[in-house]
Amino acid sequence: MEQIRYYRTFLKEEFDRRRATNPRFSLRGFARLLEFDHSGLSRVLSGKQSLSIGAATEMADRLQLGEPDRRIFLSSVIEEKAVSGQFVVRLDPSIGLDRRDSLENARQVEQDSFAIISEWRHYAILELTNVRGFDSSPSWISRQLGLSQNETREAIDRLLRMGLLIRTSKDRLKKTCVWVEVADHTRTAQAMKAHQAQFLEKSAAALRDVPLEQRAHYTSMVALDPSKLPRAKELIRKFTEEMNQLVTAPHPQEVYWLGISLVPLTQIEETPEGQTDEIPKKTG
Repeated sequence: MEQIRYYRTFLKEEFDRRRATNPRFSLRGFARLLEFDHSGLSRVLSGKQSLSIGAATEMADRLQLGEPDRRIFLSSVIEEKAVSGQFVVRLDPSIGLDRRDSLENARQVEQDSFAIISEWRHYAILELTNVRGFDSSPSWISRQLGLSQNETREAIDRLLRMGLLIRTSKDRLKKTCVWVEVADHTRTAQAMKAHQAQFLEKSAAALRDVPLEQRAHYTSMVALDPSKLPRAKELIRKFTEEMNQLVTAPHPQEVYWLGISLVPLTQIEETPEGQTDEIPKKTG
């Protein structure tokens, strides 16, 4: 069974199972059991309407799904949110995506969605869920990240709506993705520029306020051949991925922000007419 269709098939089979034991059991009765609108449930089962993450979580509770089935059920709802867009979310296999058949371990998020979460706090909260001793309460998260509780609650609500966070049966926040990256590197959206500017601000603040043994700031000035720039960007991307793998321990204790900048100091000539600033896409 393809993972993306799992929750619809599961609900249909659950309805059929209950009706087999009670022929008078109707779809309206099933909707009452799930505390879900009858006509809405009919549209969900027919594929005319998708299920929200919140509604899926409540259904999993009503059906008293065990942890493995619950993870698969919720992850299939998240996977159906996939749309063609500019940003990629690598989903966490621990929520059940390791049991998919044909889908890759990624989904697309619309660029407009990224604009909503372009502020650093959203990514910091996602990473904070991996930290040893993580507490899902807004007060604890606020203390760890230096945010107000209103800022924290607002960010959590956005992440839940987007499906990047879910609440487990024990009301614990759990992120559904391993990491988020820009999928289309050929253009930089305003949201991404704002995100990068926030990194530079945080980096400057750390340079001033954080002891040297707790941070790393390295620079190198080099004369380069502009034709090598696409390759240089590709190496930076690969290095970032390898660094993430290196420093991610089984029991992380802190959240850090890794960023690399490669910027020109000399005046760049205008791009000849007919050319673009696009970066060649990786093939193979």
